[in-house]
Amino acid sequence: MAEPNAKKQDEITKCAICGNGMAHTGTVVFYRVTLETFGLDAGAIQRAHGLELQMGAAAPLAQLLGPPGDIFQQLDEKQMLVCMDCAPGEIYPLLAYADPS
Repeated sequence: MAEPNAKKQDEITKCAICGNGMAHTGTVVFYRVTLETFGLDAGAIQRAHGLELQMGAAAPLAQLLGPPGDIFQQLDEKQMLVCMDCAPGEIYPLLAYADPS
């Protein structure tokens, strides 16, 4: 039986940064990075802020009373593979900002 997280051969692509194959460094470890692009909804933000201004000191209450609205939405999602040669310069610095939870 296959491992639950195992991937097929056709899912392996070249490194998105250097263009080499994933095992060109001699290691079998690489990263799959997901990049999500989001956009803010200026109208929804203005409505929420207006309600908070009207509530004054009870601004946290405005979040409960106001209509539940999305203030941002996902625009795009891309996945890419990054080899271990490129990871230290490109991926590791981003990990410092990752949410530990």
